[in-house]
Amino acid sequence: GRVVSPTAVADDETLWRAQRVVNSTVHPQTEEAIPMPFRMSGFVPFGTPIVVGMLLAQGPAQNAFWQWLNQSHNAAVNYCNGNKGADDSWQD
Repeated sequence: GRVVSPTAVADDETLWRAQRVVNSTVHPQTEEAIPMPFRMSGFVPFGTPIVVGMLLAQGPAQNAFWQWLNQSHNAAVNYCNGNKGADDSWQD
């Protein structure tokens, strides 16, 4: 992108666009960047080759590999986008 002076004043459209980019890139609770393959916006582009591999798999070994890759990718997406603020322990 273009380099903008830190003293430049941004218009509303630029600020809203920047907020959308940040909201789609950064986890809202941890404020850490979510890696592109595990963002919700990356689910289809990164998941499609896996689905194609699952459909084209020939034999049990290939099928097991693609199923494992699919489940691993789904788990990573859920982990990276999941709730990070709740305590997992049960308390009365």
